[in-house]
Amino acid sequence: KHCRSRAERGGRGERRSEGARERQRCGVSASGAPVMALDLAQTIGWIGTGLTMLWFASPAATFRSIARNKSVGSFDSTPYLMTLLQCILWLSYAVVTPDRFIVLITNVLGAALELLWCLLYLRYADEKRKMATNLFLVCIFWASATVLDKAWASRLPMKPLKSGESMDTEALGIICVLANVLSYAAPLGVFRQVIRTKSVASMPLGLSLAATCSSCCWCIYAILMRDMWVLTPNLGGVILGMVQLTLYAIYCRGPASAEVCDGRASTVRLQGAGRLLP
Repeated sequence: KHCRSRAERGGRGERRSEGARERQRCGVSASGAPVMALDLAQTIGWIGTGLTMLWFASPAATFRSIARNKSVGSFDSTPYLMTLLQCILWLSYAVVTPDRFIVLITNVLGAALELLWCLLYLRYADEKRKMATNLFLVCIFWASATVLDKAWASRLPMKPLKSGESMDTEALGIICVLANVLSYAAPLGVFRQVIRTKSVASMPLGLSLAATCSSCCWCIYAILMRDMWVLTPNLGGVILGMVQLTLYAIYCRGPASAEVCDGRASTVRLQGAGRLLP
């Protein structure tokens, strides 16, 4: 029986090796994307990663102010908690999906930065227990979604959308997209504020450009990789980014926006309009 089990494992290994060699001969990656498209996607993905890192690092000025005042003041912790949740969900998605190394690296770095912002917020928050509870709930939701995906999604009597993937990918993809869609509410609120005040003080141009370019890069990456789960939220990011830039062009020359046009941008961070990614 033991010998038979070893023979069966050896047979499966040989079949996997044959499948890999066949894909290599046909110029197809493990995810089903052509190798040339995969190489181009990697290049664009790294560009998107760099732009996304700018977005992740954007609260640095805010937290310098918080550390200097030793208080979070009126700053809200929700953007940092939501972005942390998105990063760790996409991290799990990248682990179970073939050829998503760039998505994995991007969200590992993003999760580290967002966790840093959350911990700094916790240090200077007046209601530390509330912040700690919210951070704990984010971690519990991520762990529960990942464990349930591995234990339950693979047993569904359905086929994945792409060959080479599994239902683990599809289930986590849906969860990641829903988490990103929830973050759309924040930039819509900023748009209303800009229109009402006729000022772009809460919508820095540099951050808006970086966010829009980042979403464009991830859209191209997703098309080349044939990944609808990465594509869906980033299409929303491109649309929101274009709306941001249009509003900026309309209201930038207003008297209330002169300070921002001179380059002294607000430290307000737009949540959800940029790193809808990956």
